[in-house]
Parts: sequence; C-alpha cells; structure tokens
Amino acid sequence: MLAGGKTDVFWQVHAKGNGGEDIYSPEFKDLFENMIALNPSKRLSMQQVIEHPWLTGEMTPQQVIIDDFMRRKNIVDDEAQKNREEKKAQRQTEKAKKENRQRRAAG
Repeated sequence: MLAGGKTDVFWQVHAKGNGGEDIYSPEFKDLFENMIALNPSKRLSMQQVIEHPWLTGEMTPQQVIIDDFMRRKNIVDDEAQKNREEKKAQRQTEKAKKENRQRRAAG
C-alpha cells in the first residue's frame, strides 16, 4: 500500500484496527511515510528524522497516555471475558447434550 503511494488506504486500514479511530497525528504520519519512502532520495536522513516536528514537538502528558492505555486494556479485557463466557456456555451446552444422549441410550 505504501509503496504504491496509497497512504490513505494504509492509514484507513490501521484505523479499522483501532475501532475506526485514527489515532495517528499528521506529524507522525508524515515522519513515518518519509522514513520508509520507496525512493531512497525521498527518504529522510537521520538528521531530518531527529529534527522532525513529531520528535521535537509537544509531548502528550503522561497521564493522558496512561488513561488511553487503560481504556484500551479495558476493551481487550472485556472482549476476553466475553469470549471466556461464550466458551463456557458452549462447553455447558455440549455437556448437557452428551448427558442427554447418554440418558437416552441408557433408558
């Protein structure tokens, strides 16, 4: 995608992986795209990377980062719990079916 110049598609795919939320700043996208440019003459030098606005700009406060990670962790934990409950329900259903078959076979 990126090599073909379809950066918008690349970022849309990554947004889908984040619940449709585009979590990447324009500065980050610019840095990333220019670091991995297919044409070496268009790639950033190390000095340009070090001086890039994404690296030299304003930092997100630590508490905002922690809060965001906790929000994401809660989403993952909730999904894992839901999956465990579904698997447990499936096991119980299968167990009940097996017991019913055994009762019918014995009766």
